[in-house]
Amino acid sequence: MLTVQRPIADRHATRSVLSSHTRRPTSPAAIRLSPENRARARCDMTTTAAFGWGSSYLHATPAGGVNLDPAEWLAVQQTLARYAFALDHGDLVALEDILAEDATWTATIAGEVEQGPFVGRAAILDLVRSAMEEQAEQRRHHLTNMICHRADADTAVVWAYLMLTSNAGGSPTVITTGFYTFTLQHTEGEWRIAKLFVGLDSAV
Repeated sequence: MLTVQRPIADRHATRSVLSSHTRRPTSPAAIRLSPENRARARCDMTTTAAFGWGSSYLHATPAGGVNLDPAEWLAVQQTLARYAFALDHGDLVALEDILAEDATWTATIAGEVEQGPFVGRAAILDLVRSAMEEQAEQRRHHLTNMICHRADADTAVVWAYLMLTSNAGGSPTVITTGFYTFTLQHTEGEWRIAKLFVGLDSAV
């Protein structure tokens, strides 16, 4: 998992990486954080993300060979689809099954504000559990343009675009876009998410 230390945004700003990613039930987008993490998460995004801003994050994991047969690649995609469904329906049982025990979760808004890493499946589930108490509207995580960046029998690194929608106000709207980098491990016959990085193009 990439962990980049960037300048911390003003403590009095009003947006958080976590709440903008999936504030409420269905995502590691908790708002009940420690004072330190709350301060790190906040920012006032008044500028547009620069073209190609996420390249340094995407390429932090070097490319490699893709030694994965079609059935295993489908299994990897199924794990990522299950992750999105678990977030969107607040299914902590499914999410627990998808995450490796030592999984890490990290986020950024346009490279300007960092949140995390949150280390361990239990910590990530706590984020989601806290977020579930706050969300009122239905949000959905749309994962597209999946690229297998590197893979072998035990590990797969996948890039994917994120489009986050909300039905707040009575009609579906896109509230932010971005990308994920996932590192999955094959253990006990299943692909599980070991490292997750999400880069958001804007705050919400």
